[in-house]
Amino acid sequence: MVSNREMTIHFLSSQKNSIISKWKDELLHLPDGYLGYFKGEVENIFNLLMEQVGKSDTDIDDVLKVVGEKIAADRVTKQLDMENFFSTATIGRSVIIEHILNSGAHKEEISALIKRVNVYFDKLIHFALSHYTELKTMELEERYQFISPNHKDRLTLLGQMTSSFVHEFRNPLTSIMGFIQLLQAEQPEIKYLDIISKELDQLNYRITQFLNISKKETSTTQPDLFSIAQLVNE
Repeated sequence: MVSNREMTIHFLSSQKNSIISKWKDELLHLPDGYLGYFKGEVENIFNLLMEQVGKSDTDIDDVLKVVGEKIAADRVTKQLDMENFFSTATIGRSVIIEHILNSGAHKEEISALIKRVNVYFDKLIHFALSHYTELKTMELEERYQFISPNHKDRLTLLGQMTSSFVHEFRNPLTSIMGFIQLLQAEQPEIKYLDIISKELDQLNYRITQFLNISKKETSTTQPDLFSIAQLVNE
């Protein structure tokens, strides 16, 4: 009896050229600077999957972790973010599943193939993202260590000045928002008032975000305790 792993290997091998060709065609939305890089990466990811489906399930996590870490390290080195990798992987997953659905295989075979492909892509993305986050965190910590005390003081002063400026900017913004609401109530026939109001709300929201970020954190701040169950219910 043919196992799911053997069935997957046979299917991907027989459809390799068609899958890779369609996968590369779907990447045309990427910026020109990334297109060549990610088109070259498509075959690497596909060959990786081919390599993994031939291994026992006990080896899958370890091997995919190594590959995911290589992908993450490569992006950190080349100063690429993970967003385009997610797009590349998502497109590849969709293309492979589309080929599976059009393969004419039995329902049970189709279900097993799709399940296995999803497992590999999910694990690959998870390991790549986790390691990328670790590397970027280490990179930021190393940069911060080289900031001189004088530079830190200047950054603190700059943050305080910027926070004060943004706070002062919010005062006239609040007045403008109030008058727009009055105009909407008194003269609703005036065009574009709703658009102006929405844009002002967005600006006010961004200012709030900035002020929250600029607040100084202290080591004496106690964490807030809350019930996850209550939060979910709300």
